[in-house]
Amino acid sequence: MQKFSHLSLWKYDASGGFDITKPTVSFSHFREMQALLENISAGGLRLAIRRDLLKKQQLSPQKGDRFIVFFTFAGEAPRLRTEYWLVAKTNNVRPDPISGDVTLGLEFIANGTRQTESNKILWGKVDDNVIEDLAQRIYEWHLALYRDKGLS
Repeated sequence: MQKFSHLSLWKYDASGGFDITKPTVSFSHFREMQALLENISAGGLRLAIRRDLLKKQQLSPQKGDRFIVFFTFAGEAPRLRTEYWLVAKTNNVRPDPISGDVTLGLEFIANGTRQTESNKILWGKVDDNVIEDLAQRIYEWHLALYRDKGLS
């Protein structure tokens, strides 16, 4: 989480609208450990949501549900975006029968960029399950990890 300066998700409404001021899962939920980003790649992410947050947000995720994902990175990287708007499809839902928490496997299916003139998001389909500039940033994270910790 220290790599992000913001991270939020909204349950995707079939009408295409959502209230940007009321995310389903907000950055504060991540800071409070009500939501956990377990893994992120250039093609998707794994997200755990605590039972209390599921109840509070009246959320019962199902396979096929879609979310709008927004995040910004804390560190600058030359030639790479710092802001990402994505649409993610839920490919798997794993409820924990004891805690009531739910882990979601989300696949990125659309990649958006904010247009400076209109402040609207221009959406495009994710090709070959990879967002290239996100792949580059994650690759750089892995290199830094190996430099710091070594290969063992």
